[in-house]
Amino acid sequence: MSNTARLSQRAFDWLFGYDYFLAHRSSDGKPYASALYDALTAKGNELDCFLDVKHYGAGHRLTAMQSRALKKTTRLIVVVTPRAHDADAAYLRGEIIEFQRSHPSGLVVPIGSAETLSEAHYPASPLLPLLPHLPADICILEAVGEVESGAPSPGAVAKLLNDFSEERRSTGRLRWIRRVAAVLLVLLLASVGFGIAAALQRSKAVASAVEADRQRSIAEASAREANNQLGTMRWNLAKQARDQDGSPIRAAHWFARAAEAFETARRTSSVRHALVAAANVEAASLLEASLPHSGAVNGATLSKDESRILTWSEDG
Repeated sequence: MSNTARLSQRAFDWLFGYDYFLAHRSSDGKPYASALYDALTAKGNELDCFLDVKHYGAGHRLTAMQSRALKKTTRLIVVVTPRAHDADAAYLRGEIIEFQRSHPSGLVVPIGSAETLSEAHYPASPLLPLLPHLPADICILEAVGEVESGAPSPGAVAKLLNDFSEERRSTGRLRWIRRVAAVLLVLLLASVGFGIAAALQRSKAVASAVEADRQRSIAEASAREANNQLGTMRWNLAKQARDQDGSPIRAAHWFARAAEAFETARRTSSVRHALVAAANVEAASLLEASLPHSGAVNGATLSKDESRILTWSEDG
């Protein structure tokens, strides 16, 4: 069995146990144990009891499932019949020993007659030293005929139901509390799991936003570099128009266009005026004389015959 399955089994046993485990010698105690099981689990009583013949076939040794059932209850009912004292009744004694090992403070309830529960009648019994027995201990006494006939007396059934009713209620409350605690633990674990998942999603969202900002910064830097290159090209064209062609209008146009590109790259409103003014005095004078602006020049374009220049500005 895997560790996970073993832990799951222990958790189930912790939440769902038995009220009583009924131990008996099959050769002469099976009818009484079966009838007692039916009485305790009948409608109206509805105790949760374990009896091997009701669940599994009897064997010569404790099975894993019977051992597990013993661990799931803290009260053991032992049907003490004459054959239960036999030396070869090791199976019955094994159940008692297993129960006492699992529950050192567990309750053992022997049921039998005044004879079967007395060392005076069974002085060499290997069973009685393992049990509370007469005359010092309190036991549930049945008439010899009732045990042998397999018919539990109403008094014995009532004693089991009444004498241990408070213990049954305590066990029920404990199991209810355990189940509620288990449900709350599951809800807590689910809440923690959802919280961790939400935190991971937020972390991914933040990481994505940071990456988007980085990509945007890279794109903006690339755009500025491209505009700077465009401005440099137009600046060279302006100088060529000024120095080689001798056309102040064309030079002013290209200087303004260069200023437009540099303006976008540098994000400043004073670049265009500075560049246009630096182109040459004649071009700057033409611009100022023909279209005086109160704001920065945003752009310029030439007419087809290059005799006129149109500019636009931040002043509208």
